[in-house]
This record gives sequence, structure tokens and C-alpha cells, in this order.
Amino acid sequence: MSIVAIDFETGGLDPSKHAIVSVGLVRLDSDIYMKVVDKLEIYVLPDPSLIVEEQAAKINGYSREKWDQKKDITLKEAMLMIQAWLPPKPEILAHNAGFDKGFMDAAQARTKYSLYLGHSWLCSMALFKACNVAFALGHTKASLDFAARATGHWTQDYKRGDHGALDDALASAAIFRWCIHRMREGVAGQRELIL
Repeated sequence: MSIVAIDFETGGLDPSKHAIVSVGLVRLDSDIYMKVVDKLEIYVLPDPSLIVEEQAAKINGYSREKWDQKKDITLKEAMLMIQAWLPPKPEILAHNAGFDKGFMDAAQARTKYSLYLGHSWLCSMALFKACNVAFALGHTKASLDFAARATGHWTQDYKRGDHGALDDALASAAIFRWCIHRMREGVAGQRELIL
């Protein structure tokens, strides 16, 4: 099973009216270590019929001039690039899976191009919350920023800057991997107690 972490940077929170400005994808190895084996970041030319809110642009660093330099492409071209890059039948992972899936669904509807990614996505936020409960970790938050620091992916003094789609997809993958390894250790410990 191939796991692919995905993150969208967008012009706001509503997929029906806000534009996608970038997409980051990270493919994990299918062995038990789930190492990063490939990465892709795409800068998307925002659809002129959609909105990029000023506050969202401040968060993700979007500007027309920056994206011109990054050689942005249309959403349809981005979807074709993603399809060519994806392994067959991947499990899709996102930190806030409902948010990212909403934008993927909107992109597929807008471009009339389906990537056939399925309806059920893995969610590193939900898994982090489950580990927090299962192991009584005492965390009060589960945002990407908090979870990436709590799991050691980002150090406490890490300066995040612009929210980059690839950085966020890498963080989601790291949080997921940390949680899975933590759960495996817990199961192994439980076996020892039972035996």
C-alpha cells in the first residue's frame, strides 16, 4: 500500500469560492518505516473566477509576482501532473483531511478531471488526537503546527514563515509516521504484559 500525503494552500476556506494556489504531495515507502521516497510541489495559477483572500495570501505567501517566478500552471495542468506522479491506488493522507478533500473534490469538478482517489482519506490530525487519548499524552491541540512540534518534526524554535504546501505535506507525513510507530510500540508493550 502506497501512502501519499497531500496539502493544499488556498485563497480561503471555502472550496466553492476560494482558489487553490499550491499543492504539495509526499509519497511514503510502503515498508514499515514509511520513509519519504518522492515529493512534488506545484504552484497553481488561481482561477480568475475564484477568490484569494488577503489574509490567506499573507499566510501562504501568495502573490502574482512570486507565482510567476515559480512558473505556476493551470489547475487542469496540475491535475494531469498529479495523476502522472501518483502511484497506483494510493492511500491519501492529509492533516485536516476534510479540508483538503473538499478542495480536491472541487478541483476535480472544476476541471472535469477525476484522479479516483476514493472517498476515505487518512487523517494525521485524527490519528494524533487518537494517540493523545490512547497514550494519555495530555496535548490540548492538534493543529499541524502543534502536532509537528509535539512529534519532533519541527523543533520548538522552528520559524515556519509562509505556509508551503510541500512543507505541510511533509509535516503531515511525519505526524502520521510518528503516530503509527507510537501505536506499534504500544501494541508490542501490551503483548509483553499479556505474555
